[in-house]
Amino acid sequence: MTPESLAPVVAAGGASWRNALRGGFILAGLYCILYSPVLAFSKTGLVRPLVIVGLLGALVSAARAGVLDVRIPRAVVIVAAGLFFALAFGQMLAFLGGADLYLRTLVMAVFTGILPLTYLVVWAVPSDRHALPYIAAATAVLGSIQSGLILADWLFAPARALFGALVMQPEAIDEGIRAAGLTSMTGDGLSVSQAICAVCAMYLAVNADRRLVMAGWAAGLFAILATMMFVGRTGFVLIAVFAVFIAVFHPRRMRVISGTAILLGTLAAGVWYITQSIDDARLSALFSRVVSHAFEAVIGLGEGGGVRTSSTDDLISMIVFPDSLKGWLIGYGFYENPASPDENYMGTDIGYLRLLFYVGMIGSALIYLWYLWAGSVAFRTLHRAQERMLCAGLIACFFVSQLKFSFLLLLAPMGYTLILFFSAVQDRFRCA
Repeated sequence: MTPESLAPVVAAGGASWRNALRGGFILAGLYCILYSPVLAFSKTGLVRPLVIVGLLGALVSAARAGVLDVRIPRAVVIVAAGLFFALAFGQMLAFLGGADLYLRTLVMAVFTGILPLTYLVVWAVPSDRHALPYIAAATAVLGSIQSGLILADWLFAPARALFGALVMQPEAIDEGIRAAGLTSMTGDGLSVSQAICAVCAMYLAVNADRRLVMAGWAAGLFAILATMMFVGRTGFVLIAVFAVFIAVFHPRRMRVISGTAILLGTLAAGVWYITQSIDDARLSALFSRVVSHAFEAVIGLGEGGGVRTSSTDDLISMIVFPDSLKGWLIGYGFYENPASPDENYMGTDIGYLRLLFYVGMIGSALIYLWYLWAGSVAFRTLHRAQERMLCAGLIACFFVSQLKFSFLLLLAPMGYTLILFFSAVQDRFRCA
């Protein structure tokens, strides 16, 4: 073989390695955006180091191509400016009251970490692939891997010790019915991140053209769904919301309905079989606690008590409103309870009320409008109907999650909204 005949093989091998590195960077970036890991040995996050790695990769790619393209689409500048204005103006309103600095901390985390990382993640998608389906596939894979780590965390003490040595884990996992996997999250925050992964897996399974591919994504969805019981119930609600959404609007609604029935039936049968087959008394009691907590609404319905949970009862008791015009308009400037930093202001977990007490209707409206504007621009810019459905479904899920907690001020929903926006802009930019 001559050197000339080997050149295409070498070039193809180099392209494969570069795509593998890009894929690894995308998975690492999504891991940081969705799971907010904090390294145990340094007590620092991974977002900013990963941004540096991404920037170096971009420079290497530019050097190889011989062209340094520093153009930033105008839409990207606008979405960043809009987000900064919403958060900064909200912080200014908070200064008129209790001056809680949560939004200032959020601005620093977003603009020195999450925002550039989300743009770099979308930039890393190979130029011959559509950005959003590619990232959705990476998200679903990441969620499936995390579901295995969550199960290992709950089952095996050595695994939990290993994860605790790698990343800081919250104390709540010691309650026995929770597990954090390889994250620094637990409870409803982690369940929302896992729900994002499940939504992506569902989107891919419904739109798959080959049965084997559909089965693979459905298996990933089942793994995430099954381990959600060790995380938090909010994820179940968000997955159900998206399932109903695509069952109503997707032309393959029969695949959605039949697939949902199969998954739920398999999950119920699996839970029953595990409950009956566990020999260890301690593990059996612990698993029973997990099942009772995770499926409290279903169990209550079966016992004639209606679809109610202790969480919904608690939320109803937390409905409280400002008692002054100032409170309604600009809030009281408190996100946490100043008398007890571990408690929420006015004792409410409801995200809409927490934000209302913090920055009032004016500050809340700016933040909600940013989400709606970014989502609507992404929706209109995406070319394919399936991608539009994923975008609209995720934004709807984020607003539903705000009923349980102030999720719209967390990095995962904010970061994934930026990913939706940047993916749409990137595809249009590449086609221009």
